Amino acid sequence: MSRAHICVIQVLLGHVNINTAGIYTQVSSKTMRAVASPLDQIVAVMEGRGPPR
Repeated sequence: MSRAHICVIQVLLGHVNINTAGIYTQVSSKTMRAVASPLDQIVAVMEGRGPPR
């Protein structure tokens, strides 16, 4: 499992308060695996492996 420093997550989400960003670190790994990366979708379309949405 990859780990990111909470301050990096805070900046990426644009949160001023570190506690607000901390809420998003509690997402389960099962939920995270179910999310399709937009970048992966773009690459699949460019390689002809998937339909454009």
